[in-house]
Amino acid sequence: FVNDVTKQAGAPLPKIDGDIPRAGDLADPDQKLKNWRVLGSDEKPQPGDIAAYKLDDGNGGGQYSGHSGIVIDDGNGGIESTSAHGDDVHPMDTNATNGQFINPPPGQSPTVYRRYTGN
Repeated sequence: FVNDVTKQAGAPLPKIDGDIPRAGDLADPDQKLKNWRVLGSDEKPQPGDIAAYKLDDGNGGGQYSGHSGIVIDDGNGGIESTSAHGDDVHPMDTNATNGQFINPPPGQSPTVYRRYTGN
């Protein structure tokens, strides 16, 4: 979903080892992606940013490396993220406690946000 949306928006994600980045790649703050930077801890996500977390303990059963979505305007002056879930695409609930819009399961790595820097 994230790869399709960014490509359609004219902000494609670069391939990693010949394939599209997986959620775990997007959630790795050390993974360099051309034209995309990781937000600093003092920055707030904005519509158009990518949000991703990695499944550190194998909860994806090897099939999933994590979960990712696109930050969107919630229509009420705030933001949320939308992502693919099973057979549909819908926004994630906002977790006001930690400000993360894609909320990792307990014990997982924190959400990493990326912003497009290309033209």
